[in-house]
Amino acid sequence: MDTLRCLEVASGKYEILFGCDEALLTGLTMGASGAVGSTYNFMAPLYLKVIEAFGKGDLVNARKLQTQSIRIVDQLAKYRFLPAAKTLMLLHDLDCGPVRSPLTPLSPEESVQMMDQMKPLIQSITP
Repeated sequence: MDTLRCLEVASGKYEILFGCDEALLTGLTMGASGAVGSTYNFMAPLYLKVIEAFGKGDLVNARKLQTQSIRIVDQLAKYRFLPAAKTLMLLHDLDCGPVRSPLTPLSPEESVQMMDQMKPLIQSITP
C-alpha cells in the first residue's frame, strides 16, 4: 500500500526503491524500480536473479529465488539479524565493525556456528 502511494506522488514522477529484501518480488510487482536493503550486501547475485526472472515474466523462477532469500533471512534472524549480517560480511572480507548499543555482537561461538550454517547458503547463490 505504501509503495503504491509513493509511486503515485507527482503522477509517477519519482522512481521508488523498495526496502524489504525478503519481499523484493512484491515490490517489483507494485512498480518499484529498484531496492535498498541490508542483505543485498552479501546476496546481490540472488536478488539480481529475482529481478531478471521478473523482467522476463518468469514468476515461477522469481518466486523460487525469492523463497531462497526468505530462508536465508530467517536463518539470520535466529542469530539476531543485524549482528549476524555484520558478521556475515566477513565472507566478503569486509569488517563492518560492531553493532551499536543497545544491540550486542554475536559471541565468538555464535559467530562460528552462524558462519558454518550460512556459508554454504551464501556460496550457493554467488557466481
